[in-house]
Amino acid sequence: MNDASMWRLTLAQKVLAPYVANPKVRVVEIAGSVGYGFADRYSDLDVLVFWDAPPSDEERMVAIKNVQAVVVSFHPYDDQTQQGTEVYFVAGDPATGIMFDVSHQLVAGVEQLLAEVLDQGDSIFKKQRAVGGIQHAAVLHGAELAAQWQARATVYPNALARATVQQFLTFGPHWTLEMLAERGEVLFLRDICWEAIYKILPVLMGLNGIYYHSFKYLHRHLANIPIAPPDLWPRLLQVLRADVHTSSDLLRALIAETFLLVETHLPELDTTEARQRWEQPAPANITAVDGTRQAVLRQATSLYAANSAIQAVILTGSVAQGYPDRFSDLDLIVVWTELPSVEIRHGLLRQAGTKVQQLDLPNPEEPASVDYCDVDEIRLDIRHVTVTEIEGLLHDVLEKADTALPKQPLLAGLQHGRALYGTALAQQWQVRLNSYPPALVHAMVREHLDFGPHWRWEGLAERDDVLFLYAWMLGELRNIVTVLAALNHIYHPAQMWANWFPKVKWFDHFAASLRITPTDFAARCKQVLAMETPVARAVLYALIEETFTLVEMHMPEIDTAAAKVEFRHRRKGWDQAPDNLLS
Repeated sequence: MNDASMWRLTLAQKVLAPYVANPKVRVVEIAGSVGYGFADRYSDLDVLVFWDAPPSDEERMVAIKNVQAVVVSFHPYDDQTQQGTEVYFVAGDPATGIMFDVSHQLVAGVEQLLAEVLDQGDSIFKKQRAVGGIQHAAVLHGAELAAQWQARATVYPNALARATVQQFLTFGPHWTLEMLAERGEVLFLRDICWEAIYKILPVLMGLNGIYYHSFKYLHRHLANIPIAPPDLWPRLLQVLRADVHTSSDLLRALIAETFLLVETHLPELDTTEARQRWEQPAPANITAVDGTRQAVLRQATSLYAANSAIQAVILTGSVAQGYPDRFSDLDLIVVWTELPSVEIRHGLLRQAGTKVQQLDLPNPEEPASVDYCDVDEIRLDIRHVTVTEIEGLLHDVLEKADTALPKQPLLAGLQHGRALYGTALAQQWQVRLNSYPPALVHAMVREHLDFGPHWRWEGLAERDDVLFLYAWMLGELRNIVTVLAALNHIYHPAQMWANWFPKVKWFDHFAASLRITPTDFAARCKQVLAMETPVARAVLYALIEETFTLVEMHMPEIDTAAAKVEFRHRRKGWDQAPDNLLS
């Protein structure tokens, strides 16, 4: 345990002494980097307090009053979640103090957690993270009970390994990487690479009996794991920093090796379905001028137009906007009076002689259901939606200024699509969409003009926590893109993949369409994702500051002061203990 961890534990013993004195408190632990023993000058204290019965607010406040801490949040104990939390700073304010992030839980809740993860193989991320935190925490009080918990957590069950691997061994078709590299889609490709790494690492953690937790400090936790592709960490960094073609090739190799490791060390796990998805062949090499796409479009339009329940068929995507390549599929929006059953949708596809790749079930929480199929080796992505659903989306976004990003890509497709059937209806919607409401601009900018304090970049860089830093920088770029889209009255063209972050396809075309934009925006975004960390941070910092300036120039009614203070906020790092608190 290093010195930075030792003096923080000594400080914690003094600050948390009132909890130790309370007979309702059974265990007090310090998790996180301090608990692991490799704290640095930016490390907070992650405190776990376990009670026999729910604590009152007064019982929780006693430690805060003991050291006259500055409280920034205090959430009452919730009987449903069985947790109460608070964050406060000692020896200063949020800019100069040492942060205590305290979680109050019940002993019975820990017993239930251990049973769910260890006995039932529950692989949910937050539960594994909690068990891992308990396993490696430094114990300040209640050593006997804490030792019992840690002994149980030390035995990583095989059922949990299987569940974790099965959950994360879900990679998209490998040809997608080739497609994005060929298109020069740096931003999209880096997003896909990061998400693939996000899946590879939990798989390896499961194989090595390590509880899956956040990306923080993973370079420390996994540096010497026995079951891993050779030279794992240097190769992961190359995936994120190399040119797009090299990055694509490196990631494909890592995923292929991960499959082999799973099949070697968990032979009872059937990887057939996951492999089939990963090894799915690329669409046929069809050029835009050979007429094949047009023939398929005529066939599909004729088929759908013959159905009286269909009101419109609209072509969207790169083919509709005039810049297809050999990978481009045909993106169709089929508008119905009522959403058809799966049987009806499947029947129409059979009439067209299609090879169905995937048929999504109708989902009331999604704006459309999607069929993925092939016709004459041309891939079709067919989104089914009703007139009522589109009218609802238009009402939500245009009249209520709903900022939910999943609602905007369909509207962007409608706005720039080409009607193959139902032209009058499509044009009505396009006229409405061409008037981007000022209230939506305001709402989008206010929500996404949100850049975390840049001192965190410095802390992550000092720790060499490159993966976590990279994820943070990607998030900042997404916010810049979203703010600029709103300033330019562009519906966000995000591709929403499962529960992942939104991604912008054809980023260079998007960037070229921006009138209000930082200078050389596309090129500088690519620099952020390709350069070594110090230079990348400098470029990103400048882009964020220029985004603030653009908002102030074009929307002076929006107050950017609080967002700028948050972004520019610097926090003191503590290299040595505060003498006045340890005396």
